[in-house]
Amino acid sequence: MRQEWISRAVPEHTGHPAPQITQRACAHGDFHAANPTTGPTILDWEGWGTAPRALTPATLYL
Repeated sequence: MRQEWISRAVPEHTGHPAPQITQRACAHGDFHAANPTTGPTILDWEGWGTAPRALTPATLYL
């Protein structure tokens, strides 16, 4: 998830200015309730990369 995309998409969908992302971390990309298995195993890592910090837990929360 690049800053360019965030700068374009946030105002387009919310009408508010986009934040400047200063902290990035490794992220799953499309993490959802079907990805975790029993134990500490996660399936479906094809969408991983860097993204704003806490994107993966926020996506799972939503």
